[in-house]
Amino acid sequence: MNNDEQIRKVLDAIGGFEPSDARRDQVVQLSAQLRSLIDQGLAATRIPYEIQEVGSYAKGTALADSDLDLFVLVPETEVRHVLYRLEQRIRPILSIERMNVQTAYLRGTYDGISFDIVPCPNLVDLRMNSNISRTPLHTEHVRTHLDASKQIEVRWLKQFFRTIGVYGADGTVNGLSGYTVECLIIRFGSFIRVLRHLAQAGIHSSIDDSTLEGVLSFADPVDPKRNLFGSITVQTFARLQLETQLFLSAPSERFFRSRETVPERSLLEPRWNSRASFGLVLELQTSETVPGIRASQLRRFVRQLEQVLCSEDHPVFRSSTLHVEAQDLILVEFEHRYRSLVRQMGPETDRSIVEFVQLHQQKSHLIRTLDHRVVAERPARSYDVRTLLAQLGPTGRIVQRSFDIRELDLNNSDHLRLMQIHLGNEFIGIK
Repeated sequence: MNNDEQIRKVLDAIGGFEPSDARRDQVVQLSAQLRSLIDQGLAATRIPYEIQEVGSYAKGTALADSDLDLFVLVPETEVRHVLYRLEQRIRPILSIERMNVQTAYLRGTYDGISFDIVPCPNLVDLRMNSNISRTPLHTEHVRTHLDASKQIEVRWLKQFFRTIGVYGADGTVNGLSGYTVECLIIRFGSFIRVLRHLAQAGIHSSIDDSTLEGVLSFADPVDPKRNLFGSITVQTFARLQLETQLFLSAPSERFFRSRETVPERSLLEPRWNSRASFGLVLELQTSETVPGIRASQLRRFVRQLEQVLCSEDHPVFRSSTLHVEAQDLILVEFEHRYRSLVRQMGPETDRSIVEFVQLHQQKSHLIRTLDHRVVAERPARSYDVRTLLAQLGPTGRIVQRSFDIRELDLNNSDHLRLMQIHLGNEFIGIK
């Protein structure tokens, strides 16, 4: 059996991941209820509007748990007023929350189905302004260009990307949107051909001869100045390529199932002790509720913290994070808690080394050669990393407390999950 046949055997076995008939009926009923509430909310106004179902249900590419997305198209000058009117009408009936991420919209859940209601400029205004949501135009493009026989290819690709952790363009994942997945299938025609291309794509290369800034360049057919790979980070793309190559080399159904990669509790303590490293856990307060923004803020904080620690001669070996209600947990691992000496690498000896030597001689640092390079041995700027963290008081976030990882309580579900994240294998294709 050749490789393509192995992949097809896996795809035949996993099914199509489409919503059940019962789920589709629920979505249809919820859509009708929401349309009625929108009509009631705008009935007393003279605002012209059009309700459009957009997103994966409208395009035939919904997964079993996909959301329902309704856009209310109005003149651009009326968007904020319409949002207010709809919020006032729907809130007494359904549980909703106003979201303020780029475009303000309403989000809610009813009978297990998440839904978004988005007031949006009408199609005339959309085509004139590329700085606002393009979703209605994206839906129009996919419905026009995606053959119905290819919808299952989209669902396979979405599920694969979701399982390996690269599906979702928000700040939580920094991966690929559903629309990008659909455009990839339109471009290459099949799940297998998309994976084969992405597995070998060079960093900063182009899928379609466009030259947009990003990890890859793939122009939005609706807005050619927008890169469909603009939200994906280098790290996320590296994960995508690794998992894709592993799948292509050894196709398996596990690439389409829920991630079960965390170690058992009984393995955590021995696994940590075998590393012989030092770890600290930080507990940080947060008031941010939008997942993407919260994740971005935490990544920025961790990046700044790691830069400060490195500048004080305590480079971070690895860090892991976990969101817990109004608190963020960060596990920071170091090779050693204490550092007394640091070897600072200088230039190679066939280059100008006088300035480097003089600088460190003035500070009474020991000068040595290592292979073909001059080095200076100096005292570490900070001896104890735990004391250093207590003194830093990182700006922008309130650190409630920090404690040694050995003080983690594995009977506490949050502490257990943090340790599992840190010590678990993050790749599906590596057992």
